[in-house]
Amino acid sequence: MDLQMPKKDGVAATAEISANTPSACVILLTTFGTSDGIAHALAAGAKGALLKNTDNAELVKAIRQVADGKEYISSEIRQQLSADPPVSQFTPRQRDILAAMVRGLTDRDISRLLGIRQDGVNDHVRAILKKLGAANRTEAVAIALRKHLLK
Repeated sequence: MDLQMPKKDGVAATAEISANTPSACVILLTTFGTSDGIAHALAAGAKGALLKNTDNAELVKAIRQVADGKEYISSEIRQQLSADPPVSQFTPRQRDILAAMVRGLTDRDISRLLGIRQDGVNDHVRAILKKLGAANRTEAVAIALRKHLLK
């Protein structure tokens, strides 16, 4: 399954196949893709994920492993998922707070905007920094912008 197809995206097609045929073994093959797209395809039922330039030996290994009921995610995709955290990794509140951080709002401003306590904002900011592997808010904003995490 590819992520990008002309009439239906790979996530929707995978979800449909998995719903209609639970025993189906869908393997995602992609030339590229956002971590979010790959994570959504896996959540939709894909049992494996590989890059299209994977050599034949690894492709056969993946097919056999998935056919045996196991998951197979290539090291490149696994590395991408860990290096580029999918947006779905953030809670809706964390996405709201990250978006406010990108706008340059302070914790106090975010607290007022979202109607939550400032110490709650601080807790969410710490969680965001940890998930992004960022040392501070500025680095978190830079990562979010560079990786287009807020679409």
